[in-house]
Amino acid sequence: MDHNEHEQLRELAERYGIASDYHDIWGHRHETPDQTRRAILEAMGVRVESPDALRRALADCADAAWRQVCDPVHVVRADEPAGCWSVRMPAQEQEDRGIVVSWDLRDESGAVRQRGRSEPGAAPAETRTVDGLRHVRVELPVPAGLPIGYYDMMIKGVSESRQVEGVLRLIVAPAACHLLPEFQDGHRLWGLAVQLYTLRSARNWGAGDFSDLNTLVEWAAKDLRAGLIGLNPLHALNNTRPFEISPYSPTNRLFLNMLYLDIETIPEYQLCESAQQTVQDAGFQRALAALRAGGKVDYDQVSAAKWAVLELLWTTFHERHLGGRDLNHRELKPATERGRAFARYVEDEDEPLEMFALFQSLAEEMRRQHPLVWAWREWPEPYRSPLSASVAAFRVTHRARIRFHQYVQWLAAEQLGAVAARARALGTPVGLYHDLALGSDRNGSEAWTYQDVLALDADCGCPPDAFAPQGQNWGLPPANPVRLRATGYRMFIELVRQNLTYGGALRLDHVMGLFRLFWIPRGMPASAGAYVRY
Repeated sequence: MDHNEHEQLRELAERYGIASDYHDIWGHRHETPDQTRRAILEAMGVRVESPDALRRALADCADAAWRQVCDPVHVVRADEPAGCWSVRMPAQEQEDRGIVVSWDLRDESGAVRQRGRSEPGAAPAETRTVDGLRHVRVELPVPAGLPIGYYDMMIKGVSESRQVEGVLRLIVAPAACHLLPEFQDGHRLWGLAVQLYTLRSARNWGAGDFSDLNTLVEWAAKDLRAGLIGLNPLHALNNTRPFEISPYSPTNRLFLNMLYLDIETIPEYQLCESAQQTVQDAGFQRALAALRAGGKVDYDQVSAAKWAVLELLWTTFHERHLGGRDLNHRELKPATERGRAFARYVEDEDEPLEMFALFQSLAEEMRRQHPLVWAWREWPEPYRSPLSASVAAFRVTHRARIRFHQYVQWLAAEQLGAVAARARALGTPVGLYHDLALGSDRNGSEAWTYQDVLALDADCGCPPDAFAPQGQNWGLPPANPVRLRATGYRMFIELVRQNLTYGGALRLDHVMGLFRLFWIPRGMPASAGAYVRY
């Protein structure tokens, strides 16, 4: 590589947030190798395989903003001046002062909160020639007086010869995280931290469950006056050894691990004779006793026992609360108040739940057809994208199975929600203190759903230090900061919201990842990694 190509690669990497160097814990400086720069850029979807490709990528990067009517997202703090946002569009010089920009500002319910329109006559803030066309950038003040929240600005720019449209996500952020009154007064709280799966009881099925957690909350709040109960990540797992049992490598961080369900307190259990007979069978009871007595949690066997009974409970729920109706229709038609509660949950959770349940159903079918294939990137090609026609067809023909997986998540949400409500009722200032894992398994449903946001050909980890002289590779695909911003940070917003639903505080695993993350290109050692800024 000649010097000019090296400098171009360095410049492009900087534009994409790849740090040029870092200092280790001993103070030694490590410069990012060109091989690492190239591999990380490729993991971000940037083609740099040749000098010509590199030059094109630099030019595209320089012009990228001008090819968009507006930025994908604009963030303002509630305690700071709102500033300005921009519209970009092609225009001849004689058209400049006739440009008019109008916009509707909609909140998350879709309601219009404000409308605005610029007056013609303003001079452009900037001009640039892109793809042979002269473009102008028009600046407008950000709408004032908005409460904290997320908004979509539906934008239209009109000149004498053109009309352009765009959508800008406006995020009005608080000045700082919410602080409890107890902390504002200088008061300090203490609490317990527990790995939920390790809790033992005479009634659970070999792994701690939500009823065990409720018992712990009662004891901690009443007898110990604890202010919080810290938990391991409760994210959805496949619960299969050896690789799919870590709470820090889940299949999906938006949903819950069914392992924690207390099967015998599910309302349908009291109505389902076949489920009761299954559980009360002597052989089943011997298996449960062995699971309780084991020195380690047998994830495969505990989850298999629960899945078997959940199938029976779903049949009862379908018959009793959904009227036994054909479930292959998109619309649910509940027959009871409990059925309506399920329908409300499905509606509230919307597309993220739909995609999770769709993936679970599709993965079952793929394992049936291809028993040796476990990774979705090795599925038949038509099923690798959630947007494909084949996946859409599967979604229609397997609606009943999708409903089953939605039902299981609803049960988990019911039980965890009841524990969180009990913690609040007992007066714990924080209640449940949850843990959001840094990432998810690249072979899981979250990676399948958000594959356009994640850099699946890179891992995150940390550079060499005294604990790990060769560095650490955590095996989790990082979010691509460019794509994360381009999608309005929706994935991150969903993750924080979901994980705060059932508690009063949230631990962000590796919180520095909000600012920078150590990327390791797939196939390279951790020592060859580099930091990427967010």
